[in-house]
Amino acid sequence: MIATIFSLALAGAAVAADDNAAANAPKKYTPEIRGQLLDGTKPVTSNVCLRQSGSEIRMCGYTDFSGAFYIPAHSALPRPGDTDTPTWWLEIGRVTEARRIAPIDASEDRRAAIVLECNLARQADMANAIGICQRKSAANSVASRAPKSENAPLHPARK
Repeated sequence: MIATIFSLALAGAAVAADDNAAANAPKKYTPEIRGQLLDGTKPVTSNVCLRQSGSEIRMCGYTDFSGAFYIPAHSALPRPGDTDTPTWWLEIGRVTEARRIAPIDASEDRRAAIVLECNLARQADMANAIGICQRKSAANSVASRAPKSENAPLHPARK
């Protein structure tokens, strides 16, 4: 009886330690993504979606007539019960017929932004979609122009 109570107490402590470790892990964010979707030299009007592994969760941006798209940054939370940060990728098309076009890395920088040029005519390794989208540069997101400190005033004090 005492052994059972002791083993239950140890199991409870282990669960609490796992929850505490997850709470102390640094938060991850997907970057703000701006890009252009082309097929050769022609702009493509389509949805471009950021998809999370292990689910059908997608955050989509829609291209304009020039092929430009935008997907805002957001928190990359694991699904309940998962301890690993999910993987992310860009895809086009319907959920059931989606085509991966680029892997996306989450980071601890909540103000991260990238600019991509995605050309569907490029030859690519279709297993990981490297080659379809190429990074043009890191971008200055609207969030990156905000004060760096959470407590910093929006406007400097006037003298």
